[in-house]
Amino acid sequence: MADQAELWKALSSLQSVKGDFLSAAETRLKHFRALSALLRRVNGPSERGAFGSPKALEQQKEAIDALRAAAHLLQRAVDGDSDLVDIARRMRDINTTACSLTEELRQRANAYDAILQRPQIEALRVEAQELATQTSAFLQNSAEST
Repeated sequence: MADQAELWKALSSLQSVKGDFLSAAETRLKHFRALSALLRRVNGPSERGAFGSPKALEQQKEAIDALRAAAHLLQRAVDGDSDLVDIARRMRDINTTACSLTEELRQRANAYDAILQRPQIEALRVEAQELATQTSAFLQNSAEST
């Protein structure tokens, strides 16, 4: 599964070099989903406490980075000939995911068994919250310009 995540990342880079930002964004979302599935497999679907290992914390950061990259690629697609309605729909999906991730990380940081990981989890929560804020601002600006 980790190799698959690396493949999604490489493919996305190739697509963005070619100027196909929508496909690159979709590929980064697949990268995010692959990492999220891997984390669920390792930590369990309803785990709300500490991450099982430092590697899991690292993978959560990589997943947030993939989500941020997808949002950035969608913003770049606006400058091209892409369908703005489709871009807004995809950005809403990223916003919803970032908001959910922010809440999940808040719950994890507040769990008793996560006391040693609290600073790292809180830093991840802040990153997810910033992404949610950025995508929300993008959606608000795109709604005002239409």
